[in-house]
Amino acid sequence: MSTTGSRPRVLAGLLAAGLALLLSALPTPASAAAPIASINLDNATDVLAPGQDVRFLVTVRNAATEPLAGASVVLTTGGAVRVGDAGGGSQVDPTHIRWSVDIAAKGEAVFTLAGTMINATTPSGKVISTACLLLAESTRPLVCSSDIDTGTATAAAPAAGSSPSFVASVAAGLGAALVLGLGYVGYRRFQRPATAAATPDREPRVRADVDA
Repeated sequence: MSTTGSRPRVLAGLLAAGLALLLSALPTPASAAAPIASINLDNATDVLAPGQDVRFLVTVRNAATEPLAGASVVLTTGGAVRVGDAGGGSQVDPTHIRWSVDIAAKGEAVFTLAGTMINATTPSGKVISTACLLLAESTRPLVCSSDIDTGTATAAAPAAGSSPSFVASVAAGLGAALVLGLGYVGYRRFQRPATAAATPDREPRVRADVDA
């Protein structure tokens, strides 16, 4: 049996076996870990204007089987907002709002910021607000969510069906009082002649002086 050409085949086989052994000794790359939490930010509008009432809703879900203890949610608004109500456990700073929270395993937490826009103009014309979740003793966000709206310098129009302003209410009240006052004066002027005509003439009473 001829062995011509068998050596290259044997060497190739040995090389393949050695390569497979080398690869098996290398550490296996770890698979990408599933995120342990998610966050969503929404303000239910696409356009922001000065004077507009706005409500930011932040929802955080814990996908892990362990609770997230001592976590923080930080909200940064893209425009200047006058804070009306940020709920319990909130810390309002000049640049952001922070909530401290413990989220149960497979649980969720919801945070709300209600306020009024003061300034909604930016160089790009876009107002970008961002909410991030930070784990305890961590300075880097675990996960973030952004809401992008169009900003305008035009003041927001009053909402349909909104209650009138204080000045308008006072003006309406004074107008109603004036109308009632004029009506009462006219009524009194109309009644006086009729009353006088209906009253019979009375004989003058004469005092009789009685001598003692």
